[in-house]
Amino acid sequence: MRYVILCNQIDIKKGIFMKNEGLLSTLLRANVRDFRPVVFWSINSELGEEELCRQIGEMKSFGLGGFIFHARAGLTTEYLSNEWFRLVGVCLEEAKKQDLKVWMYDEFGWPSGFVGGKLLSERDFRARYLEYEIKDEFDGSAFAVYSLDGGTPRLLKRGERAEKYHTLYERVSDAYVDILNPAVTERFIEETHEKYFERFAPSFGKELLGFFTDEPQFYRYATPVSAVTEQEFFKTYGENLKDGLIYLFLNDEKGYPFRVKYYNLMNRLYCENFYGKLNDWCEGHGCMLTGHSVEETCFFTQMWGGADCASSYLYEHIPAIDNLAKYSPANISARSAGSVAAQRGVNLVMTETFGCSGNSATPMELRHIADKQYVHGVDLMCQHLYNYSIAGQGKTDHPVHFGRTLPWISGYKTFNDYFARLGFLIASSKEEAPVAVVTPMESVYLDYRRLSEDAARENVDVGFAKIADALRENGVAYQFVNEKVLEKLGGVRDGRLVVGKCAYSAVVLANCRELKENTVRLLTSYLKEGGKLAVEGAAPAFVGGVPADLSALKSNISLGALPKPSAVVACECEYTCRTLDSGARFVFAVNDSAAPAKLSLAGRFSELNLETLEGFSPQSEFTVPPFGSLLLEENGAYKEPPFAAKRKQTIVPAFVGREKNCLTLENAQVLTENGETLSGYVYGVFETLVKRGYCGKIRVRYVFESDAARKISLLCEKQNVRGERFNGKPVRFSQDASDINFIRADVCAEAGENVYEYEADFADSEQIKNVLFDDAVPESLRNCFSYATLMEPVYLEGDFDASGDRLSAPAPKTAGDLMKQGLQNFCGAAEYSFALQEGGKILLRPVGNFAMCEFFCEGEKSTVLLGESATMRLAEGGHEIRVRCYSTMRNKFGPFHCAYDENGGVSPDFFTLRGGWKDERTNAAYTPEKKLVPFGLESIEVSFEK
Repeated sequence: MRYVILCNQIDIKKGIFMKNEGLLSTLLRANVRDFRPVVFWSINSELGEEELCRQIGEMKSFGLGGFIFHARAGLTTEYLSNEWFRLVGVCLEEAKKQDLKVWMYDEFGWPSGFVGGKLLSERDFRARYLEYEIKDEFDGSAFAVYSLDGGTPRLLKRGERAEKYHTLYERVSDAYVDILNPAVTERFIEETHEKYFERFAPSFGKELLGFFTDEPQFYRYATPVSAVTEQEFFKTYGENLKDGLIYLFLNDEKGYPFRVKYYNLMNRLYCENFYGKLNDWCEGHGCMLTGHSVEETCFFTQMWGGADCASSYLYEHIPAIDNLAKYSPANISARSAGSVAAQRGVNLVMTETFGCSGNSATPMELRHIADKQYVHGVDLMCQHLYNYSIAGQGKTDHPVHFGRTLPWISGYKTFNDYFARLGFLIASSKEEAPVAVVTPMESVYLDYRRLSEDAARENVDVGFAKIADALRENGVAYQFVNEKVLEKLGGVRDGRLVVGKCAYSAVVLANCRELKENTVRLLTSYLKEGGKLAVEGAAPAFVGGVPADLSALKSNISLGALPKPSAVVACECEYTCRTLDSGARFVFAVNDSAAPAKLSLAGRFSELNLETLEGFSPQSEFTVPPFGSLLLEENGAYKEPPFAAKRKQTIVPAFVGREKNCLTLENAQVLTENGETLSGYVYGVFETLVKRGYCGKIRVRYVFESDAARKISLLCEKQNVRGERFNGKPVRFSQDASDINFIRADVCAEAGENVYEYEADFADSEQIKNVLFDDAVPESLRNCFSYATLMEPVYLEGDFDASGDRLSAPAPKTAGDLMKQGLQNFCGAAEYSFALQEGGKILLRPVGNFAMCEFFCEGEKSTVLLGESATMRLAEGGHEIRVRCYSTMRNKFGPFHCAYDENGGVSPDFFTLRGGWKDERTNAAYTPEKKLVPFGLESIEVSFEK
């Protein structure tokens, strides 16, 4: 088995780089196609050939480089059926025409490995885990029984006596497979990858690049074990697994050696028997493997899936991570993947990102989420999520959602152009990182107990975070060194620690209480050759879990004295200093704090704007804005000086108009066959009926008020309903342009109460209840479960104001929060205007709450999308400037009634509040008031250069 692939996944021709050429000139000549973002294309509905092709063409127009074809909840076309493969073929052919690249997601839902549940039918393939109980009697059915009499565990045989019987049981999961068992992975490949190759072999390595595997894991919800662990433990260590297995549950330092052995073995089986087999298959079939492990954000959470994520990057053509939600840290996950890629000499690192950031996420926030990953070596983006349809489960599926429903979609191509250019620069350059930081992943094993993780978190991650902060404060440029990677790629040469393609002149042991024997040997040799070492946090004290005298591994350099790239004097935020083959050097700095960060450079550097492809005259001192970034080119030959404001003026613009308003009706009345009426939030009513096991006819009514008669549009999702009526009259719907599964009807609202209603047959309650609300059913089965609620929010659109569930005549609007001025569920663009009495070069900074702002004046257009401001050049004299301000999707689609903070991540449960409904009105997480976010322009800060 080849555990590492030393190759460039994308061949960047050296001839493209011309000596002494600026970065912007290079970008204008370069083909950045291979670095364009791809999307998780959520295949979540009944599929149609025409719609699939239309969406692929749309992706091309949006500046995307391709898609990952991802079967997901809501899919009604049978997964891996003949029809499924026929439509995959249609998509591959259309992608070829559009010059887009395709990855096949290797599962239905996630985590990867169980073929949409098919492999669960074989009990021997199911994942296994251990449970611990203390009993008064010996249980012969147990996996292992121990005595702790005298303080030292002893494995008992039947008939042996003990004061208490410490008992381990091997349990079998009903929901996931044992991917550490090679037979399981081989069957997974046979049922999935081979089926694609059988049909699409000519596309492999061409328009079909390869396979994306998602969150493979041993059993994550308890202490994991595998069908092959016992045999492999004896083969590897010559010891009986059961002799020490109880130490996985005991808070006892005597268990350190066993835990280190156990989790090293589990990680090796995870890498070799899953990633390794997939890698070997892809290598043999002319395609690539990418994808990510689970919970890479912290060291202790990596124990939930594979007991170390960095080691799996050795087995992928494109190492990958995920980084979800608005404020998820990226230092560990992105830097780990970027470091291993650099050490292997591969030039692509993918991130699955933006999922769970919510419908309120703005382009500027999304840019920051990605920037703070690219600074650590990520250079290819998989955007989560681009829905085939947002109907049903689609609209609640871990937003943000990309596609036509996005109000700022006209700026989406610019967004993708930015990251294609940034990815090209990162992938085409070599990082100057003179410092190696040995990570404390091995130290997690010492104290790790799955159901009591505090010791592992506090002893490892808390201390490591302080060291990472100190490294950032000292402006140190560094890469991670994972000890398992070091075993395979490590060495010492000329007083440097060498890991594959990288060599380091200084090393930091970062809170490493435990070290591998190989690490000790290499560091000892490194120090003898004059290497510089800083020991920070807990000093190393164990090798293989056994106490060891490691006093020779002591600091001979402080953090403040660690070497930096010669271009950097001081930096208060994360940065990377990189050099292209042409010799051009650049610094990319990202500030992940709410305060400005100072950056001092040796020499002269030009600020570049990858959104507008502008460059500015060089300087040495910079300020990186809060949650912002700067790209700086050394010795840039740009003459335009950075904007220097001589004076400022704050202007309150006048409101001019807006697109159609919206009122979202998320409450319904549901009448059952037995005459009962349930009223409330649609998802609460739905769950109440399901939990009761109700099956039968229902009549669903949506009620709202209007102050006068008016024409409006009714926007609904396609569902299996009948007898649709509005105020008692039949409704004729037509296809809506926004989504294949939305329909629209023009209706006339009356003064007073208005009712939209329909009938449906409520069925499948028992199955839905078992899958959605049984605590024993885990994420994997829910992720590939499709169902219809027969009641979803409906949307009213037209020229009206809305407050609560009442429509009224539009009132005059002013600058400020339009949400409070009758536009509570607005989703679109509002327009403003203001006058300037002079010209010249000006800087416009819109203040307010919006996704994107466009300024128009006398044929010139300037956009605020990824930054805080935009410039315009105006002729002398008076001017009227129009402003178009775009919202997010948040106030139309929610979530509206969840008590939890959305900044920590938005999941489907934020919409449905699944599992918590005691009745249709009672849920501890439900807030009766509709939670909305501000939208609108408050003012314009205008800066003048003269």
